[in-house]
This record gives sequence, C-alpha cells and structure tokens, in this order.
Amino acid sequence: MKRLLSFLTILVCVTAAGKQPKITSRPFGELSTGESTTLYTITNRSGASMQLLDYGARIVSIMMPDRKGHNGDVVVGFGDIENFEKKDRFIGPVIGAHTGCGTLGLFFVGTER
Repeated sequence: MKRLLSFLTILVCVTAAGKQPKITSRPFGELSTGESTTLYTITNRSGASMQLLDYGARIVSIMMPDRKGHNGDVVVGFGDIENFEKKDRFIGPVIGAHTGCGTLGLFFVGTER
C-alpha cells in the first residue's frame, strides 16, 4: 500500500501542470524475497522522463533536456534491482526517514486537518 501511495503522489506532482503524461511499465527484476518489481516510466510532452520502481518508489532516472535539447540523466541510480536492494538503500528513495512521524499520523494545511 505504501508503494502505491508513493507512486500516486509522484504521479499527481507530475500531472499537476495539466499536461497528460505517457506512462509505461515493465518488469525490473526480483527481490531476494522472490517478490517481483516493476519499473514505471513517466514521459511528458516535452520528452523529459522519470523512471521509478514500485520498490519504495525509488527514482531510477530523470532524463531532462539541456540547453541544446539533448536529454541527460540527472540522478544517481542503479540498472538492476539487486544493487538497489543490497548496495545502498538510500539511492533514489522518494520517501525519507521521517515519513509518517507526525503526531498520530496527522498534519495540517492552514487550519484544515
């Protein structure tokens, strides 16, 4: 459930500008527990894209155009699930160590709870 929530949060942020993104998915590998993972690619109309896993909503790559319009990857990521799982668990996660640490899981926006 946390994975889906993280993915939906990113999707909302990407689509907030009103542009309809293209979303594709493909298998990315299998965890040591035997659970399969999926790589999602979200591409906007300008050709910029973001790839993320359903394993902790980890960002694998963000491709952004430079001044000349050539896309380049602007994040550090691994090319396979084994490295994400075993090498460095802090490479690419969208959520940090303080997620859900609010009092009783509540937060306020203005006076709304």
